[in-house]
Amino acid sequence: MIVIFTSVENGGIAQFTVKVLEVLNELGYECVCFMPSSKHIFIPEKYEKSIELYNKFKVLSSRNNAVTEIKERIYKYNPNEIFYCDNGIISDQICTSISGINQ
Repeated sequence: MIVIFTSVENGGIAQFTVKVLEVLNELGYECVCFMPSSKHIFIPEKYEKSIELYNKFKVLSSRNNAVTEIKERIYKYNPNEIFYCDNGIISDQICTSISGINQ
């Protein structure tokens, strides 16, 4: 299982993230994609069940409940790897809060 993660809610990086999901699925990998809820991202109907939406948040700290909640949702998938499609602060917070998974 591969988790694909982005904290970008519109524009090229968001669509790139969906494309990564599509390509990995076509190559036979089991994937789930975590991205912020947004009406600006086009998600093909075929991949809607592979998308985990979360509410974007503003307060960042290692004790942030939103970071903990997303981290726990990721762990439920028992992924082998996590791919980050952006280098934003939220992605960084998730990355530094997770251990035991190749990132």
